[in-house]
This record gives sequence, structure tokens and C-alpha cells, in this order.
Amino acid sequence: MSDLGENQSGSGEDGGSKAPYLAIDQVAASEYLEYIAKYPRSKQICICGHTVTSHHFWESSQGYTCKPNKSYCPCTSVNPVYFAPNACYFKRASHGPGMKHALTLGIVAMTKSGFSGEWLVPLKCRFDDCNDPDIVPAPVTRHKRISARPSEINVFLCRNHVIQLGGDLIW
Repeated sequence: MSDLGENQSGSGEDGGSKAPYLAIDQVAASEYLEYIAKYPRSKQICICGHTVTSHHFWESSQGYTCKPNKSYCPCTSVNPVYFAPNACYFKRASHGPGMKHALTLGIVAMTKSGFSGEWLVPLKCRFDDCNDPDIVPAPVTRHKRISARPSEINVFLCRNHVIQLGGDLIW
């Protein structure tokens, strides 16, 4: 009997039941193993600008908290968007969109030190109908306004949408 993903057909001793099996797509599992070998979680950066391993799930609140270093980030989900070979530069706080955002500050600091990273997702404005190629990370409030401080919600936006949501932008 196989350990993964193959239901052994045929009948059991009771005349018709199949043996339980672990329903795993072996190809997908292998691809995921290759992905985490190439992009370890400790070096994946969330859109909030902090490492994925800074996020901790709390069952009591049914959500995540993000604690980079000894500070606090209100990010409530994990959304890895960037791979950084040296993740020590991603411990800053966001103070607005674009150059004021923790993700941008971390990438700039890392690049100045001679490292380069890799995007894990396509850079695209959060608004589906937008095709503007100039994209920045932005902290957004629950009321869909740009925030001047760390926020629960962080998205990629183009310049026009940052302005429409009430933000100022240093490009």
C-alpha cells in the first residue's frame, strides 16, 4: 500500500470498503518542497515589509500578529511577496505608501548593502482594471484610505489609486 495519494482500489476484508489513504497530489507536494527549498520561509517577506516568520498565529483570536524585532505591526495576515537573501533589513515600520512603506525601506537598505532579492508575486495594482506599471506598497485602513502609519491591510497600488485613496506619494 502506498503512503501518499493513491487510494488502493479493491475491497477490504469487509467486502467493499477501501483502505483510508492520505489524499495528497504528489506532484504538487514535490513542487512545494522545491519552492520552500529555493525560498525558505525565514527569507520570505510579507507585503507589510516584515519576514513571514515574524507572523504568529493565535488560535484564541483566530488571526495573526506580526512582531518584527521588538516592535509591533498590526498586519493580520501573511502575504509573502518578496524573497530576500538577507532578511535582516526588514524590521522597519511603515509611515505611508511608496518610499515610506516598510517593504520599500527594507528593499532599499538591502540593495544598498549589495544584496538583491526576487519578487514572489507579479507587481500589479490591487484594482483589477488598472494597468499602470508603476506600483508601490501602501498601508490601507479598514475604511479604504491610505494610512500614514502601519496598518492591518497592505496592498500594491499605482500612483493614481494612492492619490484616489487619499495618500501623498514620494516616488
